[in-house]
Amino acid sequence: MPDYVRVKQVETGHEFTVTRALAEQEDGLHIIANKTAVDMGGDPLPPKYKTTVAQAAEGKKAGSGHKATNEKES
Repeated sequence: MPDYVRVKQVETGHEFTVTRALAEQEDGLHIIANKTAVDMGGDPLPPKYKTTVAQAAEGKKAGSGHKATNEKES
């Protein structure tokens, strides 16, 4: 079974799981030693994309599709 590590891409701030060999040869990746890289079954964890609060809030606002009204429904 490969040795997986959790890494952070320096350019974007995204976190993801890769093999230790790949992490050590790639420039621009920083190994995060205190994070778990695999789930209980041994499968790599999904990526965690870095967003700002403003971007996340805008995405939620745009995606809601419900408009608030001041009028009571009859």
